Amino acid sequence: MTVTRNGSTNGHIERQSFGKIREVVEMPNLLEVQIQSYRSFLQLETPPRKRDQRGLNAVFESIFPISDTKEIYTLEYVDYGIGNPRYSVEECRERGMTFAAPLRATLRLIARDKDAPDKPVKGVVEQSVFLGELPLMTEQGTFVVNGAERVVVSQLHRSPGVFFDESMHPNGKRLLSARILPTKGPWLEFSMDINDIMYVHIDRRRKLPVSLLLRALGFSSNGEITALFRQEEEVDIDDEILGRYVGSGDIVDKRNGEVVAEAYQEITEEILESLKGTRFKRIKTLTIPDPNDPGVIENTIKKDPSESEEDALTRIYNLLRPVDPPNIETARGLLERLSSTPSATTSVTWAGIGSTGVWTWTSRRRARFSTSRISWPSSATCCSCVKAPGSRMTSTISAIAASVSLESCWQTSSASVSLGWPAPYENA
Repeated sequence: MTVTRNGSTNGHIERQSFGKIREVVEMPNLLEVQIQSYRSFLQLETPPRKRDQRGLNAVFESIFPISDTKEIYTLEYVDYGIGNPRYSVEECRERGMTFAAPLRATLRLIARDKDAPDKPVKGVVEQSVFLGELPLMTEQGTFVVNGAERVVVSQLHRSPGVFFDESMHPNGKRLLSARILPTKGPWLEFSMDINDIMYVHIDRRRKLPVSLLLRALGFSSNGEITALFRQEEEVDIDDEILGRYVGSGDIVDKRNGEVVAEAYQEITEEILESLKGTRFKRIKTLTIPDPNDPGVIENTIKKDPSESEEDALTRIYNLLRPVDPPNIETARGLLERLSSTPSATTSVTWAGIGSTGVWTWTSRRRARFSTSRISWPSSATCCSCVKAPGSRMTSTISAIAASVSLESCWQTSSASVSLGWPAPYENA
């Protein structure tokens, strides 16, 4: 048994044990983790110009520099300093004050000559700016806020990555879902209903057809969206291809240079009659769902109320910003901030599977997403080759493609997704 006694000197607590078995390991200071963590966050003992890229210094450097739209004025971060607290801990408890210290940051304003073509530096102003009062941690690992002593409780954080789940409907139908949890930004949740229609929840808002999100990302036509999940095949020109979508290339008649059908265009009766009047015998079209395929993407497109990229952007903007009036450029900028295109290499952690996937841009219009130690389902054939018109691509599309054909069991040991835009298809 261990008895704790108060009233000792130097603010420490004396512990007296009446047990017969001696302690093998001394009781560690359980508050040392939070105290050292906050000291590492502030880096008060390190000179300002020699601080590491972590803590409060990393927060400032992630925000700055800040420039205007024309890049005439630029505000740069130099360093920061923390002054001495005005009141001690005991005085803050007695007066109902907050134990804090003034936080100042040294900022540098750079002005450039807007009339010159190369915009040379016109002037530089460096000044210390008061930002506010920063709460300080006491030696007991607590904060004194308005005279009350409070502590920071450590919590478990949901690991970022892509999560797949499965549930069973009361009628016995299996429903699949997927979630993209980024380190920063809104969550994307994909779910399916009993009618084999896939929906997306952006930041836990009202659900939208997933084709509407793809349309807002730049895949404006139904054929372009279908091409993300269907491969191409050569078929004979007959009445069976009515209602299909043309492949990834324009069908051009070399005799007169006329474009009979554009890429990803739906084959209507008029286009079918034009194809029969040319020398074409076989053309490339997108595959149709086989009898065992429920046709999730086709059902979703039929449910999609949007008709163009602008319409999709307006609907998403009204969902995320219901108060502000819709504007196409503002809506496009909002969506680009929510799902930015990877610049060079972006890592995605697949939680629960224990592997990391990496986007690698091999050329201007090609990208490859490779994974190691990830187990894809045996029926995820749509993930073997996904085509994207242009370079505007995010990891969202690969997650949608994976969730379309997910099964409950994981079998294979590796997978890769190749993205590209092939050359136009011509036939004499």
